[in-house]
Amino acid sequence: MAAAAAVAAAGAGTKRNDSRARHGKVVRGYKITDVLEVPFQIDLISEVPAPDGSKDVWQQYVISQGTNVITGLRPGARAEVAAQLDEMVARLNERRVGKKPK
Repeated sequence: MAAAAAVAAAGAGTKRNDSRARHGKVVRGYKITDVLEVPFQIDLISEVPAPDGSKDVWQQYVISQGTNVITGLRPGARAEVAAQLDEMVARLNERRVGKKPK
């Protein structure tokens, strides 16, 4: 029984559960209509060691939209990466506005 619970918990963020939310069900405390109204935003940009061990400057970032979280790494100075992320967030929000709940 514990294994079944672990499998169910691991699948909590899958598309199947997200599609259920479109039909008015709650996923992780949010209805899909609630999440669509929340814009994407940059939560964190911080310098981290290069993933390949080189001396290059890399930035770790976190972008969120309600309970949705996007994390990643980008090479470059903080200001350069911040400008790239601003563009990314703007595009994500443009796409978000075009989606209307059924």
